[in-house]
Amino acid sequence: MQLSKAVFRTLALAFLAVAFLTVSAPAQNIFGAIVGTVSDPSGAVLPGATVTVTDTSTGEKRSAVTDGQGNYEILSLPRGEYSVDVDHSGFKHFSRSPIDVVVDQQARVDVKMEVGSQSQ
Repeated sequence: MQLSKAVFRTLALAFLAVAFLTVSAPAQNIFGAIVGTVSDPSGAVLPGATVTVTDTSTGEKRSAVTDGQGNYEILSLPRGEYSVDVDHSGFKHFSRSPIDVVVDQQARVDVKMEVGSQSQ
């Protein structure tokens, strides 16, 4: 009788361990992203440009600043359509839409800025 209780406890613990590992599996990603590089007309990268994405259905805005290589990334965006706006001193305002953001994918929007003032 003692042996069967020990076997039962061992099997119960093994079952609980398997159940715990199954429940703690990583969840699926439900977001997308917009990434890209901002450059000038000659193709030189533009660090310090402000990139703003706007969800066209809700109006919610998220911003990022390009890094030293002119790259930006705006992560964890809900699925939907977005507009992308870029501003940098000495260059014309850039805008593009619609940009479709899909679950678990990155939409790439590379931007070539035109020389001019920001008010143009």
